[in-house]
Amino acid sequence: MVFLQARLRETQLGRRVQRILKKARTRAQAIKATTVIENKVFEDRYQIERRPEIRFDKFVKDRFLPYSKLHKRTYPDDVKICDMLNETFGRMMRSGITPPTIEKWKQKRRVGKTMYKRLRNPATVNRELCVLSKIFSLAFDAELIESNPCRRVRKFRTNRGRSRYLLSTRRLSCSSNSKVRNGYRGSLRWLLTPE
Repeated sequence: MVFLQARLRETQLGRRVQRILKKARTRAQAIKATTVIENKVFEDRYQIERRPEIRFDKFVKDRFLPYSKLHKRTYPDDVKICDMLNETFGRMMRSGITPPTIEKWKQKRRVGKTMYKRLRNPATVNRELCVLSKIFSLAFDAELIESNPCRRVRKFRTNRGRSRYLLSTRRLSCSSNSKVRNGYRGSLRWLLTPE
């Protein structure tokens, strides 16, 4: 078995030092190993601290759920959503979760079936995406990641319109209400239901 030898040049105390990387099998591996070593030398020289790598599920358990319990009324829903997110992202490191990974999860979640064998509503996926974004926002605030990857993932469009049904007696009281502006009152569509 032939090993390629890549030379690594670094300076220590003003001297140039060359090392041979014997384990690199290809040029790409040698370049990658060289980059890792050079980054380590740079961090040591300028006293740059590395951010600790924490798994997604550990961060959710230690940081997000206590935050949610203290600050949000939707804590029970957040627990269910976090259990579902841990199935997908649980064993991944936070830095390994990228916008394309989240987009793939979002698409897969949308076409998946609910427990009632129906297609999942886009608003449901949007709520789950909001919880995921909040998890990453907390990690960003704690300076554990450089940016929130959910910022580059768009939400699904949902139908915001509502149909309101009024009884004919209620329509009369609404139309005669003096607090309703005249222009607005004329533009309302009335859907009458029989009494």
